[in-house]
Amino acid sequence: MKLRKILVVAVVSGVALATSGWLLQREAAPEGSVYQQARLFEDVLAHVADYYVDSLDERQLYQMAIDGMLDQLHDPYSVFLKRDDFRALSEATTGNYGGLGIQIDVRDGWITVIAPLPDTPAWRAGVEPGDRIIALDGRSTEGWKNDQAVKELRGEPSTKVELRVRRVGVEQPIVFKLTRATIHIRSVQVAMLLDDKVGFVQLSPVSETSAAELTHAVDSLVQKGMKSLSRSSWICGTTRAGCSIKGWPSASCSSIPVRRSSRRGAGRPTSRARSRTPSPSPGPPCRSSCS
Repeated sequence: MKLRKILVVAVVSGVALATSGWLLQREAAPEGSVYQQARLFEDVLAHVADYYVDSLDERQLYQMAIDGMLDQLHDPYSVFLKRDDFRALSEATTGNYGGLGIQIDVRDGWITVIAPLPDTPAWRAGVEPGDRIIALDGRSTEGWKNDQAVKELRGEPSTKVELRVRRVGVEQPIVFKLTRATIHIRSVQVAMLLDDKVGFVQLSPVSETSAAELTHAVDSLVQKGMKSLSRSSWICGTTRAGCSIKGWPSASCSSIPVRRSSRRGAGRPTSRARSRTPSPSPGPPCRSSCS
């Protein structure tokens, strides 16, 4: 009987060495070619998938490996972007997205149209400010948050969507059948001429087209008699776009005094800026979202 117990203990110990001990053996000799290291990684991943106490999908294990590798770099700027994250980044840096062209906000628990963007599917279909979106493709939008509404309203260009809206003064809901298109968010939100020939340009957000839009806006103000410029900007975008804005004005506009104001150090003039502050004080960007 005693001999039998000893044999059982020996068998259990052998199994432990053949499983968890296998990993220690492989780890003891990490040297080798890149191919050998890749083979080792695949072997370890397969072993974890087969023998780990909890069931783990291999796709999850690969994602954990990617996250662990990037974490070991100790670099906050080295990250892996999932599909939705990459799409959001691309939209922010290029100013383009697939959608309907509606500026929206949540009002009294409903998605409400602030304004349709000019020359967009929503604008051409007749969507108006104040319209309350009560259903999207037959689903009620009551209680939707802003982020959820933007995600649902946006989509690939050429895809179709049905909106049911309630409008003040109209008894029955209005149905709009729209086709999504590529929408561009302009960087230059405001460009106008103030008193004393001072031009005011609001720049937000900064994207790849910001420099061209800024130049176009300034050229139009110069034609109206602008002598100096106040520029308000909220810098958020790619390094390339930011540098193109930082390097502005171009040689053709270098004779125009420029006053830059932003969230950081608002109102600090450049060496050629006028000392007075324009009458309209620029506030932060609107809290509504575009979809």
